[in-house]
Amino acid sequence: TGNMGTNNSVYYRCLSWHILALGIDFVAFYFFDWLLLNKFALLGISAYPYHRDGDLHLDYISKVFPPFVQCTLGKEHLLLLGREEKFGCHLTAMEFYEKVFFILWFWLVILSVITIMYIIFLCCFLNPSARKLILKFSKPMQSKDKIGDLFEEFDEICKVGDWFLLYKMRTHFSNDGFYTLLRKVVCPDYREHTIFNNVLDHKQNSSIPDIKRIHRSTPNKGILIE
Repeated sequence: TGNMGTNNSVYYRCLSWHILALGIDFVAFYFFDWLLLNKFALLGISAYPYHRDGDLHLDYISKVFPPFVQCTLGKEHLLLLGREEKFGCHLTAMEFYEKVFFILWFWLVILSVITIMYIIFLCCFLNPSARKLILKFSKPMQSKDKIGDLFEEFDEICKVGDWFLLYKMRTHFSNDGFYTLLRKVVCPDYREHTIFNNVLDHKQNSSIPDIKRIHRSTPNKGILIE
């Protein structure tokens, strides 16, 4: 508990990097939109159901990536003995480009949606009720304490960065281990062996200290790792 209350930078740095990542997605999205003359932004939507008009080429995909165009060969090309001729040219590379840009469109959309959802999730830690719901877990059966009481005690001495770090640590603990960790954080006088000894000896369950009755000294302003 030596650095409790000093982890806000961890949380805000994580939030800032995800916002930056979302900004990069948007910049890439609008760059490709500029590259395709404002036809990339709605590419995946406007091209649905992705049917190609093989006769008249009037579908959206053919308009963005025309497979056939009119080509004019004149004197400057030195191919037709000085004549000027018009041909219908098949741009085979367009069939490759359309697949590349479709993959890019779906990839950027998926990345943007996931990033936005995670940013919203991170912002939930700013709300006391939401972060308590995120960290809710099943307490040991022998415990007399309420999870809500533990979280209330934790909220009094910790900041949003501590809650975020606690969430990251949660995946490495069982419910019993996480409960013990919370008790040690909110009650500096509490020691791990006390709860385990009492859990093993059911006859002494009544002696398990209550979170509300334990004298809690003023904690150091710092988190979760001794």
